[in-house]
Amino acid sequence: MFKDSFVYLVVRFVNGVLSLGAIYALTRTLTAEEYGLYALGAAAIGIAASVFFQWIAVSVSRFYAAHRDDPEALLGEAYRLLLCVASALMLVLTVLLVWTPSARLAPLLTLGVGIGAVGMGLFSLALQVANARGQVRRYGLLTGLRGALALVFSVLMVQLGLAGTGAVLGVALAAIVTVLCLGGRLQCGTRHGDASLRRQMVVYGLPLTLTYLTIMVLDMSGRFMIGWWFGAASVAAYAASYDLTQQTVGALLNVLFLSSYSRITMAWESGGTLAARAAMLPLSRAMVTGMPLIVGGFIGLAPEISRLVLGAAIQKEAAGLIPWIALAIGFGCFRSYFLDIAFQLAKTTRVQLGVTTVMAGSNFSLNLVLIPMFGARGAAMSTTAAYLLGTTVSWFLGRRLGVYPTSSGDLLGMVLALGAMALGCALPPVASGHALLDLLLRAVMGGVAFSAVVIAIDLAGARSLLMQRVRVLRRSAL
Repeated sequence: MFKDSFVYLVVRFVNGVLSLGAIYALTRTLTAEEYGLYALGAAAIGIAASVFFQWIAVSVSRFYAAHRDDPEALLGEAYRLLLCVASALMLVLTVLLVWTPSARLAPLLTLGVGIGAVGMGLFSLALQVANARGQVRRYGLLTGLRGALALVFSVLMVQLGLAGTGAVLGVALAAIVTVLCLGGRLQCGTRHGDASLRRQMVVYGLPLTLTYLTIMVLDMSGRFMIGWWFGAASVAAYAASYDLTQQTVGALLNVLFLSSYSRITMAWESGGTLAARAAMLPLSRAMVTGMPLIVGGFIGLAPEISRLVLGAAIQKEAAGLIPWIALAIGFGCFRSYFLDIAFQLAKTTRVQLGVTTVMAGSNFSLNLVLIPMFGARGAAMSTTAAYLLGTTVSWFLGRRLGVYPTSSGDLLGMVLALGAMALGCALPPVASGHALLDLLLRAVMGGVAFSAVVIAIDLAGARSLLMQRVRVLRRSAL
């Protein structure tokens, strides 16, 4: 797992730098209102791609292990489904464009959202295939090219005078060009269709459509509700904080999932519950220690991170939002990248739908109350509460399947370790007069506090593993 995790970490690091570069550039070249419009357009692309296409890509990921001897049939059905859905979506958007009252930028923005959604659907499918095949280099090329093109195209469109709408078009074009260059050939015409396999994919994946819709409500509804009550300019700090945190905290935790998921599904297919539980142990240890380390660091270093990355107009507000958003994303990643694996293995996607529906409902209700009272911070607080609720419910439902090697004591230890990391980073060292150096010094202090707690409570067997390594080194020295 370590080798795969390292490779994926390099890939995600490059992608994270590109994403942060886009945030850095756009928060400085766009006004708050224009950046808010861009954030809403990009959110619309994400919602449409997740609701209409993500279930197809996830179905391929889940069924690939069972069809690894003949993957062409599976991929052919996936492309057939995707092209059918894409055709229907573009037809609907065409009708909407015809009936939309003329506005100078609304049709262009709508077109960008539609193209972006289809492009992201194809892109997600290509990613899932690369991950299922263990093609880490191809995975990296796909994500790296899209990130680079999104940065270049978005900035170029802004420079051409298209402002926030142009940045949305840049995101859409980046996905399409990446798929054309590296997405591989369409396989829907290689053989006759397999109706039985198609039905299995639909039965497994289609319920995920509602799941992804509810996830989008969690991730994106705050942006639209802030925009509705306070205008596009008020969306800027919240969207930039959320995207910044997602592209770092979320990306780092996703590395652990990517390097483990295919191995876990193969273990389940070949050996059932006990084999899957053993295969999940490395992921469990990595998540139990990695989540509090990364999230706690972001909480404690929020002001410095905001000053280094974001534009001056939104830095102060973002510093107060990032801790809440980091907690929300940490809970969400632990649920999605670890706890929900149990439901995916057992193909009980309806349970996932129920959990995310509860989360989305609570988030929407809290947003109605907290956003008018606290603005963007109310949206961040609502999202945190909803993800904590979903993580708790997923834990109690998923552990019945017997594949989690994590104990309730590990969960309590995660809370203690997260608190130690956040407090350690929040205690300022002697001021150096340099923002980046101060950030590094505080990160070191947080890491020391985190390590002390992890070793003291033996979180995820860390102390035992350390002592074992020490004994091995002593024997080697003798």
